Amino acid sequence: MQSINIEYYIFAFLWAIVIPIICYFTAKKKDKSPLFWMFMGMFFGIFALLFLTSPRHRLKNKKYPVNHEDRLNSKLKLYETMREIEEEKGKSLQQN
Repeated sequence: MQSINIEYYIFAFLWAIVIPIICYFTAKKKDKSPLFWMFMGMFFGIFALLFLTSPRHRLKNKKYPVNHEDRLNSKLKLYETMREIEEEKGKSLQQN
């Protein structure tokens, strides 16, 4: 199992806490709906948390290399299966 850098969690946690507070006080200062903007900030903070801790994002990180051989083998198997299906369709069409 791969470990995740703690920096991702710290950054996302700060984003999820600090951004709503900034949104709240900015909206309060401008006489807008502060709770609405606070929840909008929370939404973006949660989105950042999900993005930064997602496996797809971590695969781009150099610390967690992708096994390209496995990916190529799975693609090769997929293409072989597709080719077999197309051949079977061609045979069934010729028989009809």
